[in-house]
Amino acid sequence: MLRRTTAASFAVVPMSLSSSASSKRSGGSLVMDTGKSRHLDDVKSDLEDADFTHEFVEEIVRGIGSNSRKRRLKNTVRARRLLSVEANPPIQEFLKAGILRPLIPHVQQRQDSTLQLEATWALTNLASGTLNHTAAVVDGGAVAVLVEALSGGDERVAEQAAWALGNIVGEQQFRNLVVSMGVVAPLLAALHSGRAFTSSYASTSSSSSSIAAPVSLVRVVTWVLANIFRHKGLVMKQQERQSCINALKTLLGHTDSAVILDALWATGYIAAGDDEGQQEVVAAGIVPDLVRHLGAKERQKIIPALKATANLLMGSDDQTDAVVAAGVLPLYRRLLVSPHHNLRKEVSWALSNITAGNKNQIQKVIDEGFLPHLVEVIGQNHLDVQREAVWVLTNLVNGGSLSQVEAVVRAGGAAALTSVLAVSETGTVGVAINALENILKTPELRKEALRQVRVAQGVQRLEALQGYVDNTIKERATGILDTYFQEGHTGASLSEPDGT
Repeated sequence: MLRRTTAASFAVVPMSLSSSASSKRSGGSLVMDTGKSRHLDDVKSDLEDADFTHEFVEEIVRGIGSNSRKRRLKNTVRARRLLSVEANPPIQEFLKAGILRPLIPHVQQRQDSTLQLEATWALTNLASGTLNHTAAVVDGGAVAVLVEALSGGDERVAEQAAWALGNIVGEQQFRNLVVSMGVVAPLLAALHSGRAFTSSYASTSSSSSSIAAPVSLVRVVTWVLANIFRHKGLVMKQQERQSCINALKTLLGHTDSAVILDALWATGYIAAGDDEGQQEVVAAGIVPDLVRHLGAKERQKIIPALKATANLLMGSDDQTDAVVAAGVLPLYRRLLVSPHHNLRKEVSWALSNITAGNKNQIQKVIDEGFLPHLVEVIGQNHLDVQREAVWVLTNLVNGGSLSQVEAVVRAGGAAALTSVLAVSETGTVGVAINALENILKTPELRKEALRQVRVAQGVQRLEALQGYVDNTIKERATGILDTYFQEGHTGASLSEPDGT
């Protein structure tokens, strides 16, 4: 029996069925205009008329560093708007012109909240570009400034600072740096007060109080959490990590769909990371929340909920029991007959990790009525789905009791495994022939299994495998033919080994 870290056809990160919101976002829509643009009507033409020449950009940068408050604000807004355009924003041009030197102090100051917001917004968009653009922002000393702004008194600035930090942690190489500079405590505190004033939040439980922040801020914070946990190799204090998990449990109960989606993805990333992450998610009592969202009507929620529960099934038997006990199997059964073959694939992978467990877990899969559906899925000839469904049956055959393996045969499992011998993928053929061989070794099941193999054109398929490039598969095919069928005759009649 084998528990597998991911479905064989895709990597754990990013998600295979879909992806959570992109790891980077430019700041053009989430934070609404401050209303101060009525003082700045003359910059509206910048969006249409600017050719982003070096002189033009330098003029704006000089204005950002002006001693005049009016000129500073005017040009900071000009830069922010130009950096907010969707197609080819002039990020490189502004960085080359040295925008960070005059811009970052505006993020630090708190006397002019409008200027602070605009500067933070421009910094967000500078960090939303390529890896090199983000690196320039980090090298310019923006991280500490943004963490401080996240802890400031203006929740609009805090929201925008969180967004900028989310863009930075979206690049894996900067994620641990941002975490080490203390982003977690003010980020989580922002959920509960709308302002991130406290530096001791990491020691408190997220579930102890309700989320009071505006929904736009909650969305950004949740997205940042997803970016923090998106990649493996996270270095974070255990206390901070536990607080993040507690926060995610609270966020999974939020009424906003965007919040729930990113919370689901973040939880799935944690569960995919390591055994410790899986245990922490289970211990936090999140599994029932994941299962509840797995039963949602919206496919957008189903996908990350499915991925998260499936990732937990990679863990220990106790963790698998927790997922099964939360009622996941009836929902998996419904998804296994979904018209979306990606959902069928993901459910089959999840089930393969259950049948890799103990006999009680295997029996629950059988009792839930999965076997006929798995046989049907294998017969639908979607290779990626077949691969995962074959693993379900193989793990069951290799680890199940005689009565459990008999249930596979009764459901037509021997025929289904035989049909897979004709696919082009060596790994899938090897798994299928291994399960078929183990079934045929069982005297009580052999007669019916041989009948199914023959009906499924098994002799011809096995003979074809005698010329297979993989020597192990070739030897197994020859061994089955020599042991159970008359040698050298296509469509051979059944024979029984001596003593059966």
